[in-house]
Amino acid sequence: MTASKPRIALVGSGQMGSLHARVIAQSALCELDLLIEPREEQGKAVAARFDTRWAADFDSLDGIDAVVIAAATPAHYELAGRVLDLGKPVLVEKPLAATYEQSVDLVDRSRAAGVPLMCGLLERFNPAVRTAREFSGDVWQVNGIRHSPFVSRIPTGVATDLLIHDIDLAIGFAGSEPSLAKGVRLLPSDVRAEPVGGLRRRRIALRIRGCCNDFREPNQSAQDPPAVVARGRSTHRDRSLAS
Repeated sequence: MTASKPRIALVGSGQMGSLHARVIAQSALCELDLLIEPREEQGKAVAARFDTRWAADFDSLDGIDAVVIAAATPAHYELAGRVLDLGKPVLVEKPLAATYEQSVDLVDRSRAAGVPLMCGLLERFNPAVRTAREFSGDVWQVNGIRHSPFVSRIPTGVATDLLIHDIDLAIGFAGSEPSLAKGVRLLPSDVRAEPVGGLRRRRIALRIRGCCNDFREPNQSAQDPPAVVARGRSTHRDRSLAS
């Protein structure tokens, strides 16, 4: 890196990209040197707002020390791969990629090239979350329910786009990686129905070091009977989350 403040290139100037542009531009620790946005009018407007350069695309990133990718999720994999190929450290807004396989491939390529790759799971730094961690002891159970209206710009679904924060926080609170993970899609009228077409809800369950975590997408009632069982560390007997 340069001896002066690190020069950052930001890819994307939509809702999240504009937020990243503001934070980077206001930071005393780095410099927003380049905004990359294929939509010329949008890109130039955001670049002018934060007094930086604009480009529609990139072939090389000469003079750039690191990159932040805040483009649409389906573009993450291709863009992050190009940045890694150029040997530049990169922070990718969550989710890292649109599929698990693409995410694993990016991690493998980062490791092989020795180039830092980070995922923007920024809820870790939410002041409310950090305060809660100061007061929490051993974590036995984490329940998360997200309520949010449908947003058409998010094609990958609320679980991938938002519930990923809750899963990441649960792993952090428990202090270890999951030993078991499963997902269940549920009918609105019958939470125990077999998966069929037209399902609207999803539950994701993790088992982490004896701690059971149950997460629900929006539109799932808090009274729905849970579909997972936790194993208590003290008695080692199965306990229903409904009890």
